[in-house]
Amino acid sequence: MLTLPSLLNIRCKILNAHYVDAIMPLSFPALDQPVDLDLFDNSPDCIKILHLDGTIRSVNAGGTVALELDNEGQLDGIVWPSLWPGSEQARVEQAVAAGSVGERTQFLAFCPTTKQTPRWWDVVVTPMKGAAQGVAGLLVVSRDVTELVQAKEELARVNAQKDTFLAMVSHELRNPLAALAMAAKVLETAHGGNPQLTRISELIERQVGVMGRLTEDLIDVSRITRGQVNLQLEEIDVRDIVHDVREQLAPMLASKRQSLRVEVPAVPARVTGDRMRLGQVLGNLVANASRYSPPQLPIEVAVTVTGEHAIVSVSDEGKGIADGMMPTLFELFSQAEASTDRKGSGIGMGLGIVKGLVDLHGGSVTAASAGLGQGSRFTVALPLAERRRSAAAA
Repeated sequence: MLTLPSLLNIRCKILNAHYVDAIMPLSFPALDQPVDLDLFDNSPDCIKILHLDGTIRSVNAGGTVALELDNEGQLDGIVWPSLWPGSEQARVEQAVAAGSVGERTQFLAFCPTTKQTPRWWDVVVTPMKGAAQGVAGLLVVSRDVTELVQAKEELARVNAQKDTFLAMVSHELRNPLAALAMAAKVLETAHGGNPQLTRISELIERQVGVMGRLTEDLIDVSRITRGQVNLQLEEIDVRDIVHDVREQLAPMLASKRQSLRVEVPAVPARVTGDRMRLGQVLGNLVANASRYSPPQLPIEVAVTVTGEHAIVSVSDEGKGIADGMMPTLFELFSQAEASTDRKGSGIGMGLGIVKGLVDLHGGSVTAASAGLGQGSRFTVALPLAERRRSAAAA
């Protein structure tokens, strides 16, 4: 609770993002005397003093502008909840009721101005003590966040369009790529004795393979962002996933003269997950390490079991990661310079897909590096199957 003759500490939260702290001294007389809001008048926020029944006692100059009032006293004596649209009145009445018993509340709601200009408000209702103990009135701080809400809505709309576009493009690419792959096979079979045509056929096959993998990444991104990844959950041993990935990537590592060192525990590391998707996670991390490691330098995969998690780490001695990349390393389509990029695929999807799939398994993924040229370590933590069973039983 706030004491009227003392400092009022007002903390306004804006759209769950940033806190704006303002400490504003007030010297209030008794509630039956006029209120001087001069100290608040420099604030663009709409600041109101209410009686406990929700009746407006005073509005600051900023509120007069924000609400498009004809004069500062226009709302004096009006019940504050009655100014809100019917759909919002119940919430506002609840805030007044909570404040009257000493509870501070905050909410985001829509309410047009007196001139019917659409406005979204971030509202904080704070109870205030009078000279005697107990709540004597309410301090209401309303911040106009219309532009932020509209920007958020526009971002959601654009993201939805992007997801639809990704889904459409990725699926449309599949058919022509399959036709190109078939044409390359026919070309190689029909003219197998012609070295030049054989090289052309091999080149086409390699590039179709690259485009195919990129298309599959686009499909995965579309599914993850749209919440359409269907996990085939089963209890699996992480050691088996490591074995699968080791066999799958052996030809690629051999072609680069790289070795994969594996360290697994003697005991099972059982998790509940989709074997194919977890293999995709580990495969992406190992392939990423291979891409940014010189020939002959080892890549290490280690599995450990803690009290509640199976931990999988992938370490390399390659290019490392610049400090400035860390905050956006796992963001989809966030691309760094080619010389230091650790994203995996050419347009920055690999690590974003890794994070999306790990999140779906209730796990976490982190990255660490001492800097450029110092190698890197990616660590995935997955809840043990036993922990999940216990949580489900509870």
